[in-house]
Amino acid sequence: MFKDPLSYMWVFLCGAIITSILCFPISTAIGQSDLDPRFTNFDGTVHQIPYDSLLLGYRPYVEDLDTLSKLSWKKVFVRVLETKDPFPDVSLRTEFAIIFKSQMMIPKDGQYEFILASDDGTKLWIDDELVLDNDFVHAMKVARDTINLKRGLYPIKLWYYQAFPSKYGVIFDSRYIGPEKEEISEPIVWDGDILFDFDHYVLSDEGFRMLDDLVTVINSKGIDEITIRGHTDSIGPEDYNYTLSEKRAQAIKDYIEDATKEIQVQLIAIGYGEEQPRVPNTTAANRAKNRRVEFVLR
Repeated sequence: MFKDPLSYMWVFLCGAIITSILCFPISTAIGQSDLDPRFTNFDGTVHQIPYDSLLLGYRPYVEDLDTLSKLSWKKVFVRVLETKDPFPDVSLRTEFAIIFKSQMMIPKDGQYEFILASDDGTKLWIDDELVLDNDFVHAMKVARDTINLKRGLYPIKLWYYQAFPSKYGVIFDSRYIGPEKEEISEPIVWDGDILFDFDHYVLSDEGFRMLDDLVTVINSKGIDEITIRGHTDSIGPEDYNYTLSEKRAQAIKDYIEDATKEIQVQLIAIGYGEEQPRVPNTTAANRAKNRRVEFVLR
């Protein structure tokens, strides 16, 4: 027993303080919401899509079309609805596109997941790099991918378009996954002229052989995800090159997907057209280097 009343009171107060610390969480604890990306308003421009372009999805010239109207949303979340119900803040029910722009704050270095669900097509660019491609005419469909990002502010652009009746919808979401995930290797770069005949998107015999070798690597190294990036040179119309690169990346994706059914590798096919040359398109040799396909293995 404590003979000094002050000593007894001091012990009592210390015990009360320790109990309060143990029993109540610290208010500054970091939760999931503190680590998820944060966005400024999604400011959108609405464009009417020419009828003969409705099957093509996004094309760079769309951004040069006249702006029908503008909108500003706190988030992009429009659940699937029938076109008999008006699309929010848009006067048209079909044959229109919205190009959203926003600033994204990444609070911590790490791996982040981005999700796009839409009817019809959507695309997502982060800092001018195409990250998700869920484009073209289709029913509600989900695309998702994870990427490493450093803490900081990033400009983003999001494309959505509604081509035909009878439904529409678009949902964009993102979240922090965890620490940065290292890529298994630097991107593998293959010569497009070997994989495909010039100006074609049907795989050559040599292209099939090379992909068979890649499938062997996939099976042996436990690869979970492959991003396939198609690139062209600058010869020909920009829109044509964009389509050609998409079709080439998709042809490779379809072949690998069929050959890896049992291990279920996630495959993402993206076409960049002539947007990302390795070297200037000033000579025949340089243009050949730019006609390529890149594989990012994770």
